[in-house]
Amino acid sequence: MEALFEDIYTLEKDKVHIAAHCFDGSARLWWTQAKKNHSLDSASVTWEAFREMLLMEYFPESDKRKIKEDFRKLRQGSRTVREYEREFTHMINCVPGLVHGDRDRAEVFEHGLRPEIFKVIHGFRLKTYEEVEYVDRVHERGYGL
Repeated sequence: MEALFEDIYTLEKDKVHIAAHCFDGSARLWWTQAKKNHSLDSASVTWEAFREMLLMEYFPESDKRKIKEDFRKLRQGSRTVREYEREFTHMINCVPGLVHGDRDRAEVFEHGLRPEIFKVIHGFRLKTYEEVEYVDRVHERGYGL
């Protein structure tokens, strides 16, 4: 859903409504009940709050614990930066709170890179995750730094 939001440039205020519109069956019933129980108007719920409510309802604690454990061990290994980034982002999206802010996200991502890539990236003293990810991809493609 978040990839769709990026592709069609969705405003924050519209994300919850669009996502909930896609629900059917038990998910639609859950959202109807959640709004009633919490006296919520979908227009007043932030996307982050909505995601957390959804994950709490449909993502068991045992799965979250497993992802947290796997996240602590996550390293690039023989994967491409893009493959590593995909798994890294998936884990962060599934378990809110794995990283705290953009700088923390960048540091954790950097430390999981292969040593030869980490040395190059770390020397730049990049501040945001987007900067780290961009330089990683440029380096991986061999464009030179």
